[in-house]
Amino acid sequence: MAGRPSAKTNTENNNLVKRNKELEKELEKMKEMLQKLMTEKENKLNQEIKQEEVEVFPEIPMHKPIKVMSLYAGGLNLKKYNDDKTPFRFNFFGETQPILYGDLVKIISHQRKFFEEGYCVVLDNDVIKVHYLEKFMKKILDKKTIDKLLEYDDEKIKDLYNGTTKQLKQTIVDLIVDKIVKKEYVDRNKVAVISELYGKDLYEIAEHLK
Repeated sequence: MAGRPSAKTNTENNNLVKRNKELEKELEKMKEMLQKLMTEKENKLNQEIKQEEVEVFPEIPMHKPIKVMSLYAGGLNLKKYNDDKTPFRFNFFGETQPILYGDLVKIISHQRKFFEEGYCVVLDNDVIKVHYLEKFMKKILDKKTIDKLLEYDDEKIKDLYNGTTKQLKQTIVDLIVDKIVKKEYVDRNKVAVISELYGKDLYEIAEHLK
């Protein structure tokens, strides 16, 4: 017949129960602290993300003259609206004109594709940022690069040509053909590279224009 638990055993059991309760409380406190730390870290991270998302746009006075350069190999009209009787006229590749920002805002709104595809380029980083043109600028070659294109090695010529817009590819071809027609010096081997990329012999095109 089993005996009754001794006083010592009861005391030990009571102490064990008490200790378990204390451990449970400590564990609960640790969970709360961990949750608090995780929440604080998450809030801090979210705040940092929000700060990064908030774009700061520069203020551009409407009367500020902004330089715009034509990258078109012919005459180019920039209009504020369809029936604009006083467009900004660019007559040749590389021509640069100052346009008041107030007018340029209207032009970009009306002829945005001209700036996205490289018919012309804004020479002001603030304007480029404000009008979300930065991603398009990655494919726009500057005048100096276009002028020196036939001086690069074949692989760089291919990379530059293939990486730019359809319009600037045409500008490159038109400028080279114009040089051939005018009997200016061009490296025939480099011209052959462009001809292959373009899909037509530039010398044949030039011959038809003479």
